[in-house]
Amino acid sequence: MSRYIAIEQDLNAITEALDFVWKKELRFIFQDTTKISDVIIISYDSKKIYAWARSADDKYLLDVIPHSIKLSNKYQSGWRARLEPKALEKFLPEQWQDNQFSKPKISGSLFTLFIQIQKLKHRRFNPYTSYESYLATIVHEFAHVYYNSHKLWWYSNKAENIIYIQLAQKLYGGNKISKKVSLRVPTQDSTSELFAFCAEYTAASIFWPKHKKNLDKYYTARLDELTMEEKKKNLDVEDSVLDRSHHDLAAVVGRILIDRYPGKWPEVLLKKFEL
Repeated sequence: MSRYIAIEQDLNAITEALDFVWKKELRFIFQDTTKISDVIIISYDSKKIYAWARSADDKYLLDVIPHSIKLSNKYQSGWRARLEPKALEKFLPEQWQDNQFSKPKISGSLFTLFIQIQKLKHRRFNPYTSYESYLATIVHEFAHVYYNSHKLWWYSNKAENIIYIQLAQKLYGGNKISKKVSLRVPTQDSTSELFAFCAEYTAASIFWPKHKKNLDKYYTARLDELTMEEKKKNLDVEDSVLDRSHHDLAAVVGRILIDRYPGKWPEVLLKKFEL
């Protein structure tokens, strides 16, 4: 697999996945399209980087860039909401070489390698061995970028932070605060995975019935395992299975969230928690 060269089907699969991201049925998830319009989509084979960027007329243009990095199966088995391996960055145009917020990227495997490597994994009822699952995976990563762009899981607003610090300083000095201030509390960083799971599962429910069926089968079995494991735990001294894996947490909470807030779960997850 280290010598693999992309074929037309590999590139067409990514182009098709990008079409699904922009379908009107998913607009309630990606409401602010400016947050995903600048995402650079990157895949690679043993010789070349394939990079898609959205043009001013809303069409994706493909750049093909030579590289000299030896890529392991680790990077050819899935997709990520960042550039991996990081060593590829030096081959990219300079205008793309910036942090993940100013120049967001998703990167991952070509379709052929994705399927081959996923089929080699010892994963019971692995739902990621089909063409539909490949398309869904790319939508999943776009959802990560969209959620992450809101910067909700840390104190990311410098001006807001300085206000908090200065108000606290006044209080320590014996002064009163004359105006009410809303205090924003960061969310858990696992919420990005929760948002991405909900996006993928929703898209599968709309577009990819076989993938949805495979997800249902996989998680039905997986949650049996989690139930048995959780029953044996003493949570006073051990972490819950839900604290251990963001993916497991997302599968549990996300499925309930979709049922409870159909069509509204993006708003629920993107709402700022303020005191």
